[in-house]
Amino acid sequence: MTASAYQKLTEIFERAYYLKRTQSLLNWDSAVMLPPAAGPIRARQMAIQSELIHQTLSDPHLGKFISNAQAQESTLDIWQQANLREMRRLYRQHQAVPEALHSRLAEETVHCEQAWRQAKTDNNFKLFAKAFAPLMELIRKKSETLSSALELDPYSALLQDYDPSVTKIDCDSLFTSLSQKLPSLIREVTTHQAEIPESDPLDWDTKSQMKICRQVIRDLGFDFEKGRLDKSAHPFTEGGVNDVRMTTQIEPHQPLHSLLSAIHECGHALYDLHLPPDWHTQPVGAALGMSVHEGVALFYEMTVARSTYFAHYLHQQCQSIGLSTTVDNIRIPLLKVNPGAIRIQADEVTYLAHLIIRYRIETKLLEGSLEIESIPTFWNEQMHNLLGITPKDYAEGCLQDIHWALGLFGYFPCYAIGFAHSCHLFRWLQEEIEQCDFGKILQQLDHHLFSRGSMDTKFFLLNESVQTTDPAEFILNYLEDKYLK
Repeated sequence: MTASAYQKLTEIFERAYYLKRTQSLLNWDSAVMLPPAAGPIRARQMAIQSELIHQTLSDPHLGKFISNAQAQESTLDIWQQANLREMRRLYRQHQAVPEALHSRLAEETVHCEQAWRQAKTDNNFKLFAKAFAPLMELIRKKSETLSSALELDPYSALLQDYDPSVTKIDCDSLFTSLSQKLPSLIREVTTHQAEIPESDPLDWDTKSQMKICRQVIRDLGFDFEKGRLDKSAHPFTEGGVNDVRMTTQIEPHQPLHSLLSAIHECGHALYDLHLPPDWHTQPVGAALGMSVHEGVALFYEMTVARSTYFAHYLHQQCQSIGLSTTVDNIRIPLLKVNPGAIRIQADEVTYLAHLIIRYRIETKLLEGSLEIESIPTFWNEQMHNLLGITPKDYAEGCLQDIHWALGLFGYFPCYAIGFAHSCHLFRWLQEEIEQCDFGKILQQLDHHLFSRGSMDTKFFLLNESVQTTDPAEFILNYLEDKYLK
């Protein structure tokens, strides 16, 4: 009875996996290939796909199979036990959200994403706000429903979709500590770097940018037989084992920003491509939460790529494909701390300030203390207070990120927690970083993290004393060591 119950569960979750993979391809196509007039049809396609996934993972029969499998859990091996644990968690989350609410969320999300793309292009916040209002209301309903079912506060309930090990208390602590100490660190580093000369601007055409992006991510370990790199309005990665789709955002006169975006997405892609192949259709075969996923991506983008060692490597690659530049014209912009308006273009030191702003806004939106119409004003005030700048328009300000249009409330903290993880990875792999030994870096990450899927419930890569260090303190110490010593 129990063995068949567990086997039935694996069949159900395998079906959900392939439905999700199909949904992933639709997401990629929407951002890269979809004709503008096809938007409404795609919205319905995505909604139906989402309904099928939700129906599969919230079916009451699933709960009976889980109970039967739990009754004889001792007969399962350690991977099967971990798989059953993840099945139980996912079922609980899906069952808590009524099907009608889930369906409306799916459809409104697609409409809002399409409105965001147009609003960002047209610099029209009212267009976005009109589409975002009904989605925001549904997000609040989802948070309240999950809050009751999971016995968590509404924001922590949303966090469970991305990192089950994190609560709002953790986020409040991290962002409060960072907001108290980060502004003075930014001022100190910019003063320390004041005498560094400006580098000559790099001006590579789109073809050259894509060529160097592909060259670098190939060297990092990405297999183009199992994926591809395209252009989109906002960088992202979709897919899984043997089929990963990446995009980067091409900046005409800032090719290093395009490259760093591609490197960030390559971090995601390498994680996805090296998940345990024998378990790729099962929950235990998934990545260990989005904080760890973003930690890997930020490790490659910030820790590996924003270094003198990487600048020398990149200079050699540029020479090999006929791009004329110098080491300093690469190294200086990679390591120069310069407060700017765009999060995905931010340097290591100012990057976290962007996350503080987003966290403040989305928590206020969720609790109802900030109106949608007031987002631009509040955003600009926070940018001025933390970074001393004001965005020139909505596209450079509150419309720059796609996350809220996708309903991803509770995702931005994953970047901050991930930043702490990337600092841990630096301490562990510092020698390989200095040697630009990308093969050894990937080998170590694969063995100790990627290939373990969700076997563990937390990110335990280093010894316990380091892992339990206050994340804000660990981040700030890393930044001080790198930029002030």
